[in-house]
Amino acid sequence: MCDDELRGKKLKALIPPKSGAGYWSADYAERNQAVVNQRVTGDNTRWKSITGYHRRSIAATARYRVKQLFGGHLSLRDYDGQVAEALAMICALNKMPLAGMPESVLLASRMPIQGTLYSKSDLFNKAVHNMKIPPLGSNKLL
Repeated sequence: MCDDELRGKKLKALIPPKSGAGYWSADYAERNQAVVNQRVTGDNTRWKSITGYHRRSIAATARYRVKQLFGGHLSLRDYDGQVAEALAMICALNKMPLAGMPESVLLASRMPIQGTLYSKSDLFNKAVHNMKIPPLGSNKLL
């Protein structure tokens, strides 16, 4: 059984009980406590918040993102090369949100403390909208 192997290695099991799970012997007090939480609240939400189970879910989501963006395998054979390749993937993943962020510029208003934030693309669009463009065939600027 999985729980016996974990106990033999002195590890704490972070496996939520299935809905409607029954109690085990007194040796498995942590699992029985999870079953009690489940029966009292109706689901594993309280147990997950107490044990930090959401961190496992966040890690699984991060692994999924890496696999979807960079493929599910490492191409190098050497272990040190694979470590470097994985670190390069993580560095690239960490920089991706910054690439999509607009660069903002503070334009001062009449009051020195207050101002309005505009992205550079908003400023460009506003400038283009306010430009006076001469009609086609005309050589003079307006």
